[in-house]
Amino acid sequence: MRLITCVVLTCCSIGLSAQEAPTSNPKQDTSNAAVPNAPSAYKPLTPGGKLKIAAFDAIHPLRIAGAAVSAGIAQASDPYPEWGDGGEGYAKRFGAAVADEASGHIFKGFLFPTLLRTDPRYFRKGQGGAGSRIGYAVTRVFVTRTDSGHSTFNASEFLGAASSAALSTVYYPRSGSSTSDAVSRAGLGIASDMGWNVFKEFWPDIKKKLHH
Repeated sequence: MRLITCVVLTCCSIGLSAQEAPTSNPKQDTSNAAVPNAPSAYKPLTPGGKLKIAAFDAIHPLRIAGAAVSAGIAQASDPYPEWGDGGEGYAKRFGAAVADEASGHIFKGFLFPTLLRTDPRYFRKGQGGAGSRIGYAVTRVFVTRTDSGHSTFNASEFLGAASSAALSTVYYPRSGSSTSDAVSRAGLGIASDMGWNVFKEFWPDIKKKLHH
C-alpha cells in the first residue's frame, strides 16, 4: 500500500511541477487533458509539453472518478481476497486503480512518446458520419503522429500499456500479479483508451449542443 501511495503522490507532484513546463505551442489549452484542444495547424510538443499533458491526464477528476468506479466494481467482485472487505479493502483497490491510471499516462503519454518522438495527443477527425468518426477514434490507439507530423504505428500505446501492467505486479497481491493478470490489465488499458478517444472525438459536439 505504501508503494501505491508513493506512485500516486509522485505523479501528483509531477503534475504540479509540469504546470511550468513550456510547450512549443503556448497558446494551446492543455488544462483539460481529458479533452485536449489540439491545434488545427500541427505544431509538435516539447518533452515538457508531453509531460504536462500526461501529468494532468493522470490526475484529471474524470480519471479519478473512473478509478473510484473501478475500485467499487472490484470490491463487489472481490478478485483479490487478500485485500479484504470494508473501507480498508476499498482504499487498497482505489489506490491500485489510481496507480494504474497514473503510471499508464506517464508511460504512454510522456516517457515513450519522448523516447520515440511521437505525439501523444488525440487529433479529432471532426467531420463525416458517426460510424466513420468512431472508427477513426478507435484506430488512433494503433496510429499516431510523429513529432514531424507524419503518421506512424503507435508503439508508445502498446509499450506503455505493457510497462504499466508490468509495474502493477509489484503492488497488486499475489492473486493478481500473474503474467495473465498483467496482460489483462494492459488490454483493459488499451480498450479504455479507445473509449476515451471516442469521447474526445464527440465531446466538442456534445458540449456545443448543451450550450444551445
